[in-house]
Amino acid sequence: MQAYQNINKGEAYWVTTDLFDTDENDKIIEHWDVISAYVKNSNGDKDQVAGPTEPNDLDKTTENKELVRTFLCDVMVLGQSDVASKYVDFQNIPVHSESTVDEPQKYEGCYEQVFKIIGQGNTVVAYSRVFYQGQEVARFDIFRVQDGKIVEMWVNQEPVPPKEEWVNGGKF
Repeated sequence: MQAYQNINKGEAYWVTTDLFDTDENDKIIEHWDVISAYVKNSNGDKDQVAGPTEPNDLDKTTENKELVRTFLCDVMVLGQSDVASKYVDFQNIPVHSESTVDEPQKYEGCYEQVFKIIGQGNTVVAYSRVFYQGQEVARFDIFRVQDGKIVEMWVNQEPVPPKEEWVNGGKF
């Protein structure tokens, strides 16, 4: 779930991405989240929370999750930039993110661990540990897949706090 929050009548704006795990009775047993400042983008098309919200192609869930998993493994973990074009056109992909998040190709080889991948239809979500420019971040990537390619991305990330500040085992 990704949500826009307007706190105290505009005192603060946030984008929160949450991932919940439930038991067989649909009770929440685990939760992961990333929270970042919401910044109004002058280009509304690339706003952090703009874009389609309903998944399509429900019959392609498994193959779309596999496409994203392979992309993350080959390109973002192993840094194999020469195969990136099999999965995505970095030059033309709309990326919805906070303005301080660099374009996705700069993160090639920086993903330390892809912790979770979930999906429904053409929407696939990954939660990862990323080391970028000397900093560890927790990162959600939400991918829209169409015709066997990643065609749109939403990114929400936040720095992982020092271990002495962790609660409940930290971000992972």
